[in-house]
Amino acid sequence: MVALNGRNGRNGRNGRNGRNGRNGRNGRGDLDDIFHAGGVTDFSTSQALISTMEGITAPWPIDFKKETLEFSLAPLSTESFANLETMEPFFRNHVIDNYVDRLFRPITLERTSVLANTPDAKTLVSAEIPDQAALKTLLSDQMGVVKAHAPNRDERLEEILLQQTDTLSFFGALTFLDDFRTPWTLALLDAVLRFATYIEMPLKHYLSAPRPIQFSPHVQPVIPTPTHGTIPSGHALEAFAVATILHALTETENFTQPYDATKAFDDNGSVLFRLAERIAVNRIVAGLHFPVDNFIGATMGLAIGEYIVNVLTDKSVTGGYGIKVANFADEDFRIVADTFEVGAPGNARGKIYRQPVTISRGHVNMNLREIWRRARLESVANTSTG
Repeated sequence: MVALNGRNGRNGRNGRNGRNGRNGRNGRGDLDDIFHAGGVTDFSTSQALISTMEGITAPWPIDFKKETLEFSLAPLSTESFANLETMEPFFRNHVIDNYVDRLFRPITLERTSVLANTPDAKTLVSAEIPDQAALKTLLSDQMGVVKAHAPNRDERLEEILLQQTDTLSFFGALTFLDDFRTPWTLALLDAVLRFATYIEMPLKHYLSAPRPIQFSPHVQPVIPTPTHGTIPSGHALEAFAVATILHALTETENFTQPYDATKAFDDNGSVLFRLAERIAVNRIVAGLHFPVDNFIGATMGLAIGEYIVNVLTDKSVTGGYGIKVANFADEDFRIVADTFEVGAPGNARGKIYRQPVTISRGHVNMNLREIWRRARLESVANTSTG
């Protein structure tokens, strides 16, 4: 079996110089080498995975048996998909990117902004962002939270270093992510990560919100501060989008009803989302981000991931998410079940709002649905305990 994205480094994901990385796989010349989902296996990576496990894992249950997923969806394979399979990974990724891009409509950048919407102009996520002066004041007020996280740098340093370019290795520690065992899952996640960079960078440029180091020399980040603006946090957007897709693929029993990502936070929440939260918090610990950056990025990741799941499983409804930045001025970053409120965006402190949005499925390419089907089958195979 040929690895769909394999051994070319998955083309560096074109964005963020290969963040979430797998840049380390460029060449992968020695077939005896062992790789995580996002890059090479080495001591630092293993140390980062150990500290992450200690930070996100609840007490282990006595019964480790995992329910076997069931899945039935008629194959959609066509001559077009067969041609897609034979393409060189670099060019195949461009085709898949086109499929994903067509699920969305270009955004209009405003302070009260629709951050993502569907081709028929249904709002998937919106954010009310203060004017430049008020935003700088809000961020300045959050400097105390940034300082409070700094003592965790020593404990989380290996995680912070690795997550500059690789977050998928951390998700690969929770569920199978491998070129040969889950090629279509990785193809889908790669496309989502590339799209995340595509949508977040214009927002960062438009808002040009200052980073912590611009408020005080005492921040002293442990890794270089990116040159683009702080809002939204790309790591938060990408981690929560990946967590949403993986939760739907690996922990959702069926899709008879529209998928609702907020349900994953019930009963102490999925470990996938605890990992996403830790990845986002690590950027605060490192001295690069504010909590509000993560709230906006996470909201975008949840909305985008949930919509992709619902449109690829042929649902007519998804969640439309809304956030008012001023409601998070005094909040450290954490997302739990109580964070979510049903309805249009209001003024409640620390709340992310979600309401149902009707969506059209006519713009979905059937090859993208087939990628989803194959990714789901990979998850079904990997959860079998028989």
